[in-house]
Amino acid sequence: MNPTISLPFSNHLRIIDVGFHHTEHGYTHPDRKLDWNVFFYVNEWQLQVCEEGCCYTVEKDQFLFLKAGLHHWGTQETTAGVSWFWIHFHDHQNETFDVSDTAFTETEPVIPYRAYDR
Repeated sequence: MNPTISLPFSNHLRIIDVGFHHTEHGYTHPDRKLDWNVFFYVNEWQLQVCEEGCCYTVEKDQFLFLKAGLHHWGTQETTAGVSWFWIHFHDHQNETFDVSDTAFTETEPVIPYRAYDR
């Protein structure tokens, strides 16, 4: 399987969900294979994730992409207080969809312009 994640700026990314997680106790990343890509950014401490046998320790202010269809998991429990943001998305590499079915158009940004005026 091709490990490349394509982020074409000529197309919309298909965002599945976005979130933030903060652990109150130790945490081990789930053992799974997803149908979508994952981007995560570590906000506090560090998070350890393996993908197809290659293990990464992602430190505070670092990020990692995980490829759709590849097995990934955590092997070490983190310290309480770890926090990170994530985005689950499709990169269109193996998918087609009609942009007219999405909530956004080419003239509407994901973050409205008025949000920058505050």
